[in-house]
Amino acid sequence: MAQLANPARHTRPMPIAIRSSVFRIDGDLRETIEARVRRGLRRYARRVSEVRVWLDDANGPRGGMDRTCRIQVELRWAGTATVESRADTVYAALAGAIERAKTTVDRTLKRRRTRARFPREPRNLGNGQDGRA
Repeated sequence: MAQLANPARHTRPMPIAIRSSVFRIDGDLRETIEARVRRGLRRYARRVSEVRVWLDDANGPRGGMDRTCRIQVELRWAGTATVESRADTVYAALAGAIERAKTTVDRTLKRRRTRARFPREPRNLGNGQDGRA
């Protein structure tokens, strides 16, 4: 009988830092945010060195669609991706930011793979030189 690969062995721990100057981050909210971020970005766990989550309330007590969630994903060897989402609740803003982060990280990694496979040719300067010194 074939042995299945242990998925925990192939993933790296994804450090997640959660900050807010407005909301009190209690244990339940922290666990929920960490679980949702890990679930949303688990496909990229090996490439992520750190995730930072900021929660904010743009309008304060006035209400409205003003809960903001900003996620910054630091990628190994590929830079940093930062996204932001606004919604009525913290959880909706978090869900929107996670979806945007997945799209942005995927696009960033695809761009990096494409550049590695197909490096740019030197530009022809039109004077018989090919741009090399």
